Parts: sequence; C-alpha cells; structure tokens
Amino acid sequence: MYSRKIALSLAKQFRRCPPSEILKDSSQKTAFERHRKICPYCAVEKGENQSTWDQLVDRMQRLYPSAKTDATDEKTPLEAGQIRTLKSNGVWRDNYFYRPPMVFVVEKTKTLPGAVLVAQIYHDTQMAAPGDLILSEEDTAIGPLFVECWNIYSLQRSLLGPPLDAVSDAIVDAVQTCKHQPEYFPEWGPMPRPMVENDSRIFFRELELEVAYTFSARSVSKIVAEYEKRSSRRFNFAPEEARDMICRAAPGTVWKRMPTSFEEIFAMAALPVEDLPLAAAEKSREQKTANLVCVTGSKVVSVSPVPMEMHGQSGDLVLSGRVRGLPVAFLWSRFICFIETEGESIAPQRCEWNADTGDFMARFPDSPEQEWNLKAAVVIETEE
Repeated sequence: MYSRKIALSLAKQFRRCPPSEILKDSSQKTAFERHRKICPYCAVEKGENQSTWDQLVDRMQRLYPSAKTDATDEKTPLEAGQIRTLKSNGVWRDNYFYRPPMVFVVEKTKTLPGAVLVAQIYHDTQMAAPGDLILSEEDTAIGPLFVECWNIYSLQRSLLGPPLDAVSDAIVDAVQTCKHQPEYFPEWGPMPRPMVENDSRIFFRELELEVAYTFSARSVSKIVAEYEKRSSRRFNFAPEEARDMICRAAPGTVWKRMPTSFEEIFAMAALPVEDLPLAAAEKSREQKTANLVCVTGSKVVSVSPVPMEMHGQSGDLVLSGRVRGLPVAFLWSRFICFIETEGESIAPQRCEWNADTGDFMARFPDSPEQEWNLKAAVVIETEE
C-alpha cells in the first residue's frame, strides 16, 4: 500500500540523492562517498527496490528535464503561469545532492530588477497539504502535480530554463490569491486533507524549504548584494539616534539589553503592551509580531507592530514566514531579524526578503541550545 511515509521516503531520495549520471562521473566519487556516510538510501548496495527507484527517476527526468545553461528559449517571454526548469544540473550542499526543482512563475517582482517570483512544484500529490494547489492532468500537460503556494521565493530571471508548459489564467489568479491569503482555496480545485500530528507532510515541507534555500540563495546572491548595498545606503543610523527616534515615535518602548546597532534597536524593541493585540487577530498559524518602522528622509516617523506568520523551520535553523499589514505604497524596504536568547542576539548568515509578498527566509549558523525567540523589523521609506 502506497502511504505518505513511503512518499516522504521517495521525496527525500528524489530531492537529495545524486542521479545515475553523477554516480558514473569519476570526479564526483569523493562527494558521493561523503554522501553515502549520511544517507541511509545510498548507504546500502543496490537491491530489489533499486530498479523501481531507477524507473521513477527516469520517468521524472523525462517529464521534467533539467535545463542546461545554454538551453534557455530566448524567444519565449517570461509570463506568469509558466512552469519552468532551472539552469542547473544539481548542487552539492552539506553532503546532499540537491536536484533543481520545477517552479511555477508567479510574477515579475516590482522591487528587485532582474528577479522573478516563483513557487516550487512537486509531482506527488500525496504530499499536498493545505496551502498547496493541486493541478490535474487536465490543468497541465505534464501530469498531476501541486504548486506550493506557501513556498514562494525570488530567483534571477536569467537562471530560469525554458518553459515546459503554461497554465490558465484561473490557475494563475488562484496562486496569486493564495500568495496573499494562505487560507484561500478555489472551488474548482481538489482540497488537500488537513494536517495531523506527526504528519509526514510536515517533514516534507522542511525538505522543500531546504531545496528552496539551496537554489534561491545561490541564484539571488547578486540581487541580494545590490539590495543590501542600496538598503544600507538608505538606512544607516547611529545607535543612539535610532533609539531616541523609536522612543519618541512609541513612548514606553524598552529593550531587554543595550543594543549595539540600529538594526538591533529596530528589531528588538519591545513596544508598549497595549499596541500588541492590534497585530494578533489571526490564530490559524503560529503568530508573532514584527516592528514596522516607517522612515521619511532621515527620521523615524512611526513604529508599530504587524503580524508575522512563521511557515516553517528546518533542522539547521532556516526560518521562513510572512509579514502582514505592510503599507500598499512605499519607496524602499528592508527586513531585519535576529535570534534573541537570554544572553545574546544572533544575526542570520543570510536573509532573503520579498517586499511584494512580505515573505522572508533567514538562515542562522546553528540552533541555540537555550530557548530563543525570533525578533524582526521591517523598515520602510515613505514619501515626505
């Protein structure tokens, strides 16, 4: 009987085990031996199940071919609703071989030139859960699959391979609606079963976050560098100045310890208690709050709490979520976050922010042994 536990096992192999062409490549031998030491699927010799697995891999590679660097169809313009591959043959990271996922083009981003918003796709609908949009064979020419509307991130447009298919406007509208309203579900779509305790799909989503991080972090490195350069140029306050402006904008604000940078001051400010319930109306997901710091010119004009949903957490502490309640119009924005423990604050190694959707993904060095909280702020610049 095919169960979700079996589906999860296959997903781990499909996403993180090297394919046969890598195994035949002598230059990959050392990397594969390191992989075998940590992978229970590749550690054993080929047995009865290997032929079944090879058949599945061959089928998936025929359906979803990997796009080579020179294979981009330049004549096909980038449009929302396209299903595309990535120009990658796979990436070794932490002794796992991550295969490039198929992605659904959600929209071109307004705030990051050269970038595009994509949602990750997976082929086994057994792993679909609330927040996923299941597409049937009638919806797409490449067979049943589902779009992970909760797993949307930015990629460089130049790193997308050729389109494999394009779906209807109704599907595009549904994905874009889910991007802003996670609880939305179209009437025409199959409804995934709700999550239960210790559901295999919880672990599957952690795996999908790792895949998303692996490829998004690499593909947007140039965009992020430019983004951070422009952000630091726009927002650069002396710590004392930032603290004074926050206190004037929100009297009664306190800090657990003395911050050493304006980033810590903005993210770790504990706003007056009476303000916090305004940002915690929804209870359907794990709710936290972020500080929304509005800047005009070189002055902080307001600070207020906004809802922050946590979507997932992977083993080596990659956190993702979505900030809600952002203004419709602003000139520029920056997402700042730290892990706060009893004795210190820890900055992320990498942080990705999508101002169009409010989605963020942050990778931290290690998971602290003691209890911790995520502290965050969104700094936006508005017109005078």
